[in-house]
Amino acid sequence: MRALAVWACAALFYGYQYVLRVSPGGLTDELARDFSVQGCALGILAAWYYNAYACLQVPVGLALDRLGTRKLVSVSILLCAAGCAVFASAQSVPAACVARLLMGMGSACAFIGSIKLITLWFPRQLVARMVGFTMTIGTVGATLGVTVLPMYFKSIGWRESMVLLSWIGAALALFAWFVMKPRENGPEEAGTHVSKVEEEGHEKPLLEGLKRVAKTPQVWYLAFFGCLMYVPVAVFTDLWGVPFLTRLYHMDSVQTGAYLSALPWGIAVGGMAFSAMSDRIKRRLPLMRLGAFVSVICYGIIILVPVPAPLMGALLIVAGFSFGGQLLCFTAVTESLPLWASGVAVGFTNMVIMTSGVLFQPLVGKLLDLFWDGVPGVDGAMFSVEAFRWAFTPVVLGLGGAFLLTFVIKETHPERQKICPTGDISPQPA
Repeated sequence: MRALAVWACAALFYGYQYVLRVSPGGLTDELARDFSVQGCALGILAAWYYNAYACLQVPVGLALDRLGTRKLVSVSILLCAAGCAVFASAQSVPAACVARLLMGMGSACAFIGSIKLITLWFPRQLVARMVGFTMTIGTVGATLGVTVLPMYFKSIGWRESMVLLSWIGAALALFAWFVMKPRENGPEEAGTHVSKVEEEGHEKPLLEGLKRVAKTPQVWYLAFFGCLMYVPVAVFTDLWGVPFLTRLYHMDSVQTGAYLSALPWGIAVGGMAFSAMSDRIKRRLPLMRLGAFVSVICYGIIILVPVPAPLMGALLIVAGFSFGGQLLCFTAVTESLPLWASGVAVGFTNMVIMTSGVLFQPLVGKLLDLFWDGVPGVDGAMFSVEAFRWAFTPVVLGLGGAFLLTFVIKETHPERQKICPTGDISPQPA
């Protein structure tokens, strides 16, 4: 029960930061109007979150391996709350960029903190499943961000909504600080195991874990696979999905958010299903390859083929479900290195993955500016459907690259590993 309570703190934080991550998606028209900017500038504004998030993954991973989670998680949540407060009061693009930077800095600890806690507090055979549960919490946050949050934007205003999110973050930080407090009557069996692993990490040189990561090609392959699989989430869920569907089906942002929520809910179900199937068949790689292949097909249809709105919702669910294959890359990374280096390993992987937002959100915005005829639609939307389809081409190409990477990645499931005399793990081909 203590393990679940400690994990829940980080998992709730992961869901909270996901609300912040996707919040600009329901505000593209309002931000463009209030700050007098167009597509590329909006992409850069939203991507400041990813700039901080990606850059801090390795430092946060090192800190988790050496300093523990309580202080880092609590302070990180407070940074997110501060970012919400700054964003609510921003009167210019630079101020809004600073706010997004603070949100990204705080959010950097959320997912890798959750995975670090999972690897420490749960048996290895449950790691993949708990990672799936963590992604489910994130999915709830993403769903709230694209459905409920736009309703608050319309009813009380987007600035007031960001103030409310700031207060929620402050309360969550306080909750995490007390729940993750060490017990004075001594640790139980799981706590003893955690202390032993953390002590081993403290004894290693500061950059030893990072050196292990840099010298392991398997980790690089898994990180780039995760990055390319994450591109449609960064592009659709986090920023451009709402305006695309709004223009395509002439809906308002609330209706569009309801449709777009099919994607994160598909991710929630897919994350748990792929994790359970992976544990059952005792393989990671075949399901990663399957997820990439189905994603290419789904997003190719979503972007290029005119389909009715109900079919679009179904495609988004299937596309989200296939994303479950991406989540296995985190489990595979933790299985490719010693447990004491799990924090920096996951941090490095997540850093590479988050560069998808840094690169592709502004890239899609720039392509939208290039392909836009400069004439707003009758519904007030800025970009045409044809401009969106051309601008989304890198999404399909990236997913194709992820599929090809699965032919160089090796199997990592514990029951299919070869243990070398030195104790290092040598993943075997599937």
